[in-house]
Amino acid sequence: MEQQGQLIFKNHNLGFTLDKLNKYQEAIECYDKAIAINPKFDNAWNNKGSQSLKIIIQDWHYKI
Repeated sequence: MEQQGQLIFKNHNLGFTLDKLNKYQEAIECYDKAIAINPKFDNAWNNKGSQSLKIIIQDWHYKI
């Protein structure tokens, strides 16, 4: 159980770092890994949604 907890936070923290590097899709993949281990991990869901919104805004911005 402790190893799973460590994996959750490892993936979550890596996703957060990738976000700061503007690597939104890679960040989402990390959040997905954390969610797969613990679907009730609210921070990963929240951050995944934030990354998804950033991708939508970025795509919309390039279309204008």
